Amino acid sequence: MDDAGADEAADVALGAMEAFVQNELPYDQWWDGFNRYLDGDALVAYEFTDPALVPASSVTGEPRVSAAPDATQITVLVPTDVGQYQVLLNRQAVGGEWTVSRLTPPEGIE
Repeated sequence: MDDAGADEAADVALGAMEAFVQNELPYDQWWDGFNRYLDGDALVAYEFTDPALVPASSVTGEPRVSAAPDATQITVLVPTDVGQYQVLLNRQAVGGEWTVSRLTPPEGIE
């Protein structure tokens, strides 16, 4: 994984988490801000999420790349007020746009 690709992925992960934790917003406004970061599977998985039930309410630090098994998949850790989320991102090809496929909350948080 090149540094530019990792930096781009971290930026997308941060943007997605900043949108995801806006749990005080009405659903339509929350979804409009969040869904642009998601891939097709994540769109389906998160479409009916009630933002009021999102446990985190703020991002509390900088994202950090945790794992990059290849040039098209990366995991970024994003700290929040309830702990560190793992954000899994994918892209179709090297140089392509990163999209979020999954947000995994800290252990013990659902």
